[in-house]
Amino acid sequence: MNLPFFLALRYLKGNNKFFFNFWSTFSVLGIFFGVFSILVASSFMGGLKQVMIETLLQKKPHIVIKSQQGKEFGEDIESLLAKDSRIATFSSVIYTQGVLKAGQFSQGILVCGIDLAKQKKILPFLKVLPTKNLTNNKIVVSSNLQRKLNLFAGDKVYLYSTQNTQNTAFGKVPVAARFKFASSYKADDQVLAENLVYVSLEAAKKIAGSSAEKRLEIHLLDAYQVEEVSKTLQEKLGESYQIISWNQEDKAIYDSLKVEAIALNFVLFLIIVLAIFNMSGNFLRLVNEKSGEIGVLKAMGIQEKQIKQIFIYCGLFIAGLGAGAGVILANGFLYIQQEYQLISMPIQGLGFDSLPVDVSYFTGLYTFVVVLLVSLIFSYYPCLRLQKVNPIKVIKE
Repeated sequence: MNLPFFLALRYLKGNNKFFFNFWSTFSVLGIFFGVFSILVASSFMGGLKQVMIETLLQKKPHIVIKSQQGKEFGEDIESLLAKDSRIATFSSVIYTQGVLKAGQFSQGILVCGIDLAKQKKILPFLKVLPTKNLTNNKIVVSSNLQRKLNLFAGDKVYLYSTQNTQNTAFGKVPVAARFKFASSYKADDQVLAENLVYVSLEAAKKIAGSSAEKRLEIHLLDAYQVEEVSKTLQEKLGESYQIISWNQEDKAIYDSLKVEAIALNFVLFLIIVLAIFNMSGNFLRLVNEKSGEIGVLKAMGIQEKQIKQIFIYCGLFIAGLGAGAGVILANGFLYIQQEYQLISMPIQGLGFDSLPVDVSYFTGLYTFVVVLLVSLIFSYYPCLRLQKVNPIKVIKE
């Protein structure tokens, strides 16, 4: 064992029977709690963001293409989408507004015409519905709307368009169609739960006529490639079509999560900096206390570089022990939480019952290295005080 390292351990221990003296233990604990808090908090924010994205993508397509000037989606556009290897599937969708009437009850609704077989690959929450539920003028409504209209399987309902009319002997009247209630879907979103109904694409075309809002909805193989794919499609389709991605619609939510994560990690990092400041202050006190020994060491011929190494070793040892323990225990805690869900945190509408975590071992390694570098910088400052120690003066005293 070289001399600087041996003296570093001796100075950290002091005169106590324990491995560390009080001030060194306090510095280690400060760094430990700071690192532990940063890793747990950043993992929680990452897990929360991931769960929110997954929950939202259960109810919406990754990309929506809208016609700006009522243009139809021709075979050229469908061919373009089919050739893009990043696109898993796409489907035409028609939206229109109307009133749904069942017996004495009626409800204003948003009608969505879809190809259910394709749409189940785009909106995962529709997977529970058999494809036959939208054939032969059948209709699917939310479970909330089913209870409100008191519907049972096979009941007849009437849908009146509020956007399309037809000429009759009595003048213009809303286009109407009769449907059979097939089944319901469960939706946590309030808008879906109260207003949205699904019919077949052909039925929606008859009801909506030329007033229909036509869209192409796209599902990607990787939802996080949405910005890249959207940019490519916008360049190829031009300004006649509007490209809307899932992250644009909920941009405020994701931006707020990023800001909160940055602010939280910044505050927690300050805890580590304060602990390292405390460590540096303790080293200054240690320099004053050990000035006699340092003077003797200088008089014996120990190089000033070696004496500086003593305090650098002290700083790295404290930071390494505190940060290492923080990384190991934080990742252990996160792994246990991920596997066994010890901490319960049910939030309605977000689809999780326990504290969500996103374990990143790279974050732990990165935090450990940063803490060591910061401690190295702050450990070097007390070393500058060593230059003022005069060995001759110390020995005379």
